[in-house]
Amino acid sequence: MLTRNSLDSPLESDNVSLVDARTRVIRLSRPYENRHQFILAKLEVTNRTGASQPFLRGILTRSLQKAGLSFSDAYEIASRVRENLESFEDVSTDQVRSETASQLRSRYGLDVERGYSIAKRHPGWIQVRHSDGHAEWFSRNQHQRRLEICGLPQEVAEQLTQAIHNRLLKTHQSEINRG
Repeated sequence: MLTRNSLDSPLESDNVSLVDARTRVIRLSRPYENRHQFILAKLEVTNRTGASQPFLRGILTRSLQKAGLSFSDAYEIASRVRENLESFEDVSTDQVRSETASQLRSRYGLDVERGYSIAKRHPGWIQVRHSDGHAEWFSRNQHQRRLEICGLPQEVAEQLTQAIHNRLLKTHQSEINRG
């Protein structure tokens, strides 16, 4: 473990002394007082409305996981996207999506890239529109409970609800009408 001698005192030389657990002195060539000069570059992402927020690798990683990648593969792709875009201070969401698609295509092929693109356009939220025009989000829990109220066993209701939801996602339905 490394510790610094006299952490709060100003340095008189260009070298900094660090002491490890075996009390050997290690000399660094960079002055310690320059430690504040190292600033992480901040990549900002601007959406279509002009709102800006920092690029967060974790959000892209989660998005890639939703598209079917494992955590480690998703994290690797998100890291590559960040590396390729970090020379810019500000990028658009379209640039992030384009770079992500390019990384997926080069690493995994066209099918995985298409899966990501479809998942971004159709995120799995499905609206149920009533005859009066009112809309609400499809809820698997609510659907399953209603089937159970009709007398179906819990396991059957769960399987039917999951099958319906999967079918809606597979056909890229974003809205259905309630009859």
